[in-house]
This record gives sequence, structure tokens and C-alpha cells, in this order.
Amino acid sequence: MQSHPEYRMRTLRVLRSLSGSWGVLPASYTLQGEVKVSEVRAWIGTGFSEVWRGILGSEMVAIKVIKVTGTSDPEKVKKVCA
Repeated sequence: MQSHPEYRMRTLRVLRSLSGSWGVLPASYTLQGEVKVSEVRAWIGTGFSEVWRGILGSEMVAIKVIKVTGTSDPEKVKKVCA
């Protein structure tokens, strides 16, 4: 029998695989409500993404924003987001 963390990770991998194959995000991956950015600058950034501090409802959250440029390959962007 698998431990809880192992089972959860395996389930998430299968969910990501199915989402990528069908091109649809499950409802549990869709935020309900308005997300507000609470800073004027990204908290941290790399060449491919930025992380912003924000608020969802009454909770502090991290918002990861993937950078997409005019030269980005749409198929690669889909793979990263799936």
C-alpha cells in the first residue's frame, strides 16, 4: 500500500497527463473568485516565470505567471501549462 504523499503525487501526475491529452483543466485547477496582486513588483522572477504575492478571498497566495513572448512556441507553452 502506498503512503498518502506517494498516492497524492501519483494521482496528480495522472491528472496532469489527462489534462494535457485532452487540453482541458479540471474544475479543481480553476480558481473561484478574484485574485488580487498585493505587491507592485514580482516577489521573484526567472527567465521563464515570475511569482507574485496576492490575495484570494481572505488568504495570502502565491501567483506564478509564465512568461510568454511573441517568439514562444505555442506547443511548448501548452506542454508547460498541462
